Amino acid sequence: CDGRWRPCAAWLRPPELPALFPDLGQTALPLTLEEAAVQARSLGWECPGAGSRELPAPPLPSPAPELLALRRVTFAYPDSSPIFRDFSFSLREGELTAILGPNGGGKTTLVKLLRGLLKPQEGEAWSAPGDQPLRVGFVFQNPDYQLFSEQVWEEVAFGPRLLGLEPEEVNRRVEQSLSRVHLLDRAGEDPFSLTKGQRQRLAVAGVLALTPRVIILDEPTTGLDHREQEDMLELIRELHAQGHTIVMVTHSMWAAAHYAQRLVVLNRGRIVLDGPTREVLAQEEILCSCNLKTPALVQLSRRLGFMALTPEEFRNHVLG
Repeated sequence: CDGRWRPCAAWLRPPELPALFPDLGQTALPLTLEEAAVQARSLGWECPGAGSRELPAPPLPSPAPELLALRRVTFAYPDSSPIFRDFSFSLREGELTAILGPNGGGKTTLVKLLRGLLKPQEGEAWSAPGDQPLRVGFVFQNPDYQLFSEQVWEEVAFGPRLLGLEPEEVNRRVEQSLSRVHLLDRAGEDPFSLTKGQRQRLAVAGVLALTPRVIILDEPTTGLDHREQEDMLELIRELHAQGHTIVMVTHSMWAAAHYAQRLVVLNRGRIVLDGPTREVLAQEEILCSCNLKTPALVQLSRRLGFMALTPEEFRNHVLG
């Protein structure tokens, strides 16, 4: 063994800290946060007296218009206590938002209310008015819940045909959507011959063919190996860069730290944290009270006097 991590050969995600140090030219691999902090200080990576200074962030854009909102909503499932009481939440155009929280905290219920898959008993689920109804795509945690055709191409064509579009436009949308999720070469295959990650991307393609402004993904990385997780998250990043407003429910703190602009933490039907990713991840005690653990990389950088969300940020800081 030469000390280099090779878990990706089996598509496993390496632990953050042991994977970080070889990229910085170190052969000794710390296995714990304490070991990493001691080693980092010995290498002169600490910023004494800096507290937990954040790395420079880009200026915040002007507030964008609201696209979706829940206003003083109360919701309960049949024969159950309300999950939400007098609950409000809004989503602005252009955001890439991650919804975090413990199991049973209300994450999936929140996004289903936003999409209109559930109706509140009290309050209002609002969407921005316009010449055309606001199109909101929804990708379920299990893609098999929304796949039913015998061919990948037909799966994506179903929605546009339902809209009554001309065959030429249907074909154009299907080809474009499959290209965007990198599945055009699988167009003639049975959807259930694909891997789960590919089926997840196929579900996204079916949504894209309907040209939504907002895309909601419920735990899009669940059940995927590390390579498939990164493929899905990079696709989400691409869709956001192309102008889609994105909401994803996730239990993956590293994914939220690496990809989201805004984090919303739900616990027992209420929002306990809501803000830019750096600000939310700085609230370690509150996150811990919600059974959420700040990524090890963030914890290490804060111990050293700065705050990095990704290995690239950490590397750029310590190497200058």
